[in-house]
Amino acid sequence: MRFIDPRADCTAPSYLGCLRMRTDETLRLTRQIAEINAVVPGIVASRLMRLAWAGTQPSRSDRNEFTRMSSEKWQAASQSAVASTLFLFNLQMEAARSFWQAAMFPWLGIQTGHGDAGSNTGAGLMTAALAPYHRIATANARRLRKF
Repeated sequence: MRFIDPRADCTAPSYLGCLRMRTDETLRLTRQIAEINAVVPGIVASRLMRLAWAGTQPSRSDRNEFTRMSSEKWQAASQSAVASTLFLFNLQMEAARSFWQAAMFPWLGIQTGHGDAGSNTGAGLMTAALAPYHRIATANARRLRKF
């Protein structure tokens, strides 16, 4: 089997390598979205049921769970913002490195605008942004199954 360079040109011969990379990122994003959509209704139902059972005199564990509900949202949002920023920063650094190599070493035949830098940017960015939400939602689903 021939190795397909993921940084290869997304034209004729190596197009299948870039297509495979795009498909992998898209499948990863689709899986994350599907898992979030599958577990969130159960989490909401479990927490609402716990809220209803707690009534006007919630126990300490109930109060901890209710506090956790809001703090997790802030935590996931801030982690998502950091992950998105880092993804875009790394993408920008990769583009700058590619341009610098092409400008400083023209005899190597490196061309700017070459490769898959923009081929899966959207899927990669969304995957990075959703990762904290996915991690927290699936952890909550596992934890709340006990109740």
